[in-house]
Amino acid sequence: DLHRANQPSHASVVETFGRALFDFVLPGEARSLYNECLREAEHRHRGVRLKLSIHSPRLAALPWEFLYDPRKRDYVCLNPYTPLVRYTELPQTAPPLQISAPLRILGLLSDPHDMPMRLDVEQERDHVTQAVQSLVDRGLVELTWLEGNSWRDLQRIMRSAGDGWHIFHFIGHGGYDTLRNEGYIVLNNEDGTSHHLYASQLARMLVRQRTTMRLVLLNACEGARAGTHDALSSTAATLIASGIPAVLAMQYEITNDAAVEFANAFYEALADNLPVDAAVAEARNALSISDARSLEWGVPVLHMRAVDGRLFSIQEEENGTNELRSPENTQLTGPRNGKPAVHHETEHSPQSPSPSGGA
Repeated sequence: DLHRANQPSHASVVETFGRALFDFVLPGEARSLYNECLREAEHRHRGVRLKLSIHSPRLAALPWEFLYDPRKRDYVCLNPYTPLVRYTELPQTAPPLQISAPLRILGLLSDPHDMPMRLDVEQERDHVTQAVQSLVDRGLVELTWLEGNSWRDLQRIMRSAGDGWHIFHFIGHGGYDTLRNEGYIVLNNEDGTSHHLYASQLARMLVRQRTTMRLVLLNACEGARAGTHDALSSTAATLIASGIPAVLAMQYEITNDAAVEFANAFYEALADNLPVDAAVAEARNALSISDARSLEWGVPVLHMRAVDGRLFSIQEEENGTNELRSPENTQLTGPRNGKPAVHHETEHSPQSPSPSGGA
């Protein structure tokens, strides 16, 4: 229970586990290359993105977000200069990153009355709304909350969306079906009871927005959980395979308070034009500070197939047009060494974004 890991012994166990993961994925030459990348990035006032490409189901099931760097005496993903990404390389061409404002976010709340544990989805909705309000006021973001919460409502709006959606944010319940070997989110039936919408079904709905969709946020339990026989069977990985550039999901259960805090900090960081992976790091830090006894900051998992974390950038009106652009970045790639592939990339400093900004 990561929320109740409030004893020193619990924290010590997680730290020891994180050290073991770090030693496994970055031994010898790979460790030297990693440290060299860190020194170069610091000299250039940039950060280093760690992209884990893992094909083994058993390795993919490990919580790599708890990687612990003994030299820095800290967890890697809590440092905004070393964000951690689960990376999937796919043959599909990524959608063009330049898009016209406003950035359109579709939110969906679902908390069926027959669920054993009810959620305060309205509170999280209010925090998300507040976090992007300044961008809404400037005409750079358009936030819409779906009035219905059934699969039919979602199918209808995906089919009828004129200009398309750039971000889909789901707040509710999720899980993993071991018989189907597939993840799912929980929506409502017409009578308010629960309906499992499986990852492949959700992907077929979202694919209607493939020319515009950049990011999916699944604020639901186990959206990042995969089966023991297929590393890409989680809801998040299934959506990535369908062509979504980035998916943020939860690998374990997460408390409502932690989910609200994470979403609020994440969108505030996006509003400050941070890359999506740096925004995730900021949100992890917010969780670790708001409740020092909890380890829930390690629950969110960022899956990406995009080349870098800048899926779009929010820019004020210039020369009569509002545009969202993605700047370039420099890449360094580390060796595989028979382990999960680790790619090291230098990126713009999260504290000092490029002139156009980015998220």
